[in-house]
Amino acid sequence: TEEMCMKQHIGHVDIDGKAHLDRIVERQHKTEAFVDLWHRGPITQVVGRAANKSQAAHRREELSKTSLEQSAHVLGHHYKTQRHYNLTTDSKVSHILDGVLHDAWQVGTEPPSARSLPVPHNLAGLQ
Repeated sequence: TEEMCMKQHIGHVDIDGKAHLDRIVERQHKTEAFVDLWHRGPITQVVGRAANKSQAAHRREELSKTSLEQSAHVLGHHYKTQRHYNLTTDSKVSHILDGVLHDAWQVGTEPPSARSLPVPHNLAGLQ
């Protein structure tokens, strides 16, 4: 009888193990189907919109920087032709620009001179 009990117990454990394994496989299939649907659905739209917004923001930043370069160049040219551009004016303009047009400038250091800026890019060419 003890042998019969053990065989019966092993049979139940075997059936329980197979049922558990079937539930795991079914859960894995459901999860894969959900993830596939999610990737084809809303997440694709969200990622696409985020990429478009990011690209537009980078474009606006590039145009803003170019516009600022043009303005600083025109202001500097005006001061130069009027012979009013001196060290004080250069210091004031440099502090206003705060190094944003200098690519290698590090925050926390003295802003570089506005006179060291290269001639700006052609704004019409960026549109």
